[in-house]
Amino acid sequence: MTSDEVIDAAHRRGIITEWPPFLTRKKINAACLEYGPEGVIWYLRHEWREDTPTINYCWVVSEVALRLVMPKGSLCYRVDVTGKGRYHWFMKDPSGNIVDLTIDQAEGWWAIPDYNKGKLYYFRPAMSDRCKKLAQLLGIIDKRGKGRK
Repeated sequence: MTSDEVIDAAHRRGIITEWPPFLTRKKINAACLEYGPEGVIWYLRHEWREDTPTINYCWVVSEVALRLVMPKGSLCYRVDVTGKGRYHWFMKDPSGNIVDLTIDQAEGWWAIPDYNKGKLYYFRPAMSDRCKKLAQLLGIIDKRGKGRK
């Protein structure tokens, strides 16, 4: 199953997969591709692939979105996708709609997480270095960390 087919399956379930203008599929994929495996937590870098650049980027993309783009009242969640502590991060907007900006990393419709099992997740107070760099690559902040207008 292709990434486009996974996204279509997600849309049929009412899942939001983009948050324009900053977090479109094209921009997210381009930024993750440019950042490469270095943007992924160290112990998962070996899984990163150019043909699916959002693999294991769910945490950092969710941090960028929640801190810098999503409206106030949005929340981040994580769900154990294997039952063995392998998590996938996603958000809910203030209306409770599921926002999963990296769903295209799923192998197929059967691998779309059971969002109902998600647990609320809180990022540390300070923005991570990976979040800052990805936000720069997405054009959301400049190299000094200042927001773009």
